[in-house]
Amino acid sequence: MIPTFDKTSGLEKSEIVKIIHKDWNGFPFPNNGTAGVYFLFGHEKALADKNGLYIGKASFGSKTSNRLYAHLHPYREKDLYEMNGYRGEVYVLDYMASLDLDKLQIPFMAPSLEEYLITNLRHSLNLINGIGN
Repeated sequence: MIPTFDKTSGLEKSEIVKIIHKDWNGFPFPNNGTAGVYFLFGHEKALADKNGLYIGKASFGSKTSNRLYAHLHPYREKDLYEMNGYRGEVYVLDYMASLDLDKLQIPFMAPSLEEYLITNLRHSLNLINGIGN
């Protein structure tokens, strides 16, 4: 069974982490050092009320913390952690989360779960990424 996110308990357990802008050391990576699926939640820079979600995977030797690091590190010295959407829009990142598939003993499922979530959520959520990017 794949766990679901509860914002209150997820924040308490550091499964969901608020991104602290201008403070690289102010936040941990969720499920550090594990394989799984990770999520970056943000809002469009030009339209603050338009939320976006990025879904990614870490599998086969990669770890969610490494993937999150790769997305955030280029903005370490900037005012805001940002991400470009696949339609050219810019998102300011607010939260990150991940599912620890190592703990469930199914790290090999990360690519399938990522593709499944993107495919099935793309019509109901504003995804920052599409399939294959």
